Amino acid sequence: MNNINTGWMASELAHLVNQQAHGCIRASERLVRYYTTVGILDRPTRTDKDARRAIYGERQLAQLKLAMALSHRGIGLDKIRAVSGNGYTATSTLIYIHSMVVGQDKQLSDLLLDAIRKTQNKK
Repeated sequence: MNNINTGWMASELAHLVNQQAHGCIRASERLVRYYTTVGILDRPTRTDKDARRAIYGERQLAQLKLAMALSHRGIGLDKIRAVSGNGYTATSTLIYIHSMVVGQDKQLSDLLLDAIRKTQNKK
């Protein structure tokens, strides 16, 4: 697996999320690509060597973990897309959701805090 400085391919990103989720939720390369296509994950960067090779970074990792956690809790893709974007709207929505779940769901609360930090520091 690639290190944090270079990022991950879609299959590596899915594997990383699966390791961190401890079997609770399962990601796949296909899910990563689908979430990218529908706008839940930011578009990956492309390598200089091979413009076809997509590299996902920390921001997409946070987006994927959050999207999967919300999906696992029955939140629809349209709402997930609204909070996984960037800018003020996403950040304020994430802060609002975080305030609702603090003390109720520690894992989701932590994912939301990570996503808030990532939306404020675009790529």
